[in-house]
Amino acid sequence: MVSYGISLEDVAHALEKNNDNAAGGFLIKDARELMIRGLGRISSVSDIENVVIDVREHNTPILVKDIATVKIGALPEIRRGAGSHNDEETVLGKVVKQPGINTLTLSDKVESELKSLEKSLPENVKVEVEYAQADTISNILSLT
Repeated sequence: MVSYGISLEDVAHALEKNNDNAAGGFLIKDARELMIRGLGRISSVSDIENVVIDVREHNTPILVKDIATVKIGALPEIRRGAGSHNDEETVLGKVVKQPGINTLTLSDKVESELKSLEKSLPENVKVEVEYAQADTISNILSLT
């Protein structure tokens, strides 16, 4: 792509322009979410490979197949709210402090609650704090 001076946005625009896909959103039924979408004109690898991204000197088209290998395969299940850390699936959480609350006090309380929670979790489930603003504050206070 770089050698052709083509951006990912250029590719996305060309594919959108050549395929009238329409997102319909999600249908929530019982405990399941079903994705709804309108299918466009592209129906094969060849259709995708031959989408024109740009036209250069002497009316030479730059096609998707000139910059990419196109494959059709099973997509991973579309999941909303999934997280990862160090390339492993994880559950992410965030504590947001309300105005007027002492960050160090809140952080101590959260840490205590997490330790208590961890005792009730299966052995292979760990609770790790990735970032705590209290650590930054404590480091700054130790410098004064």
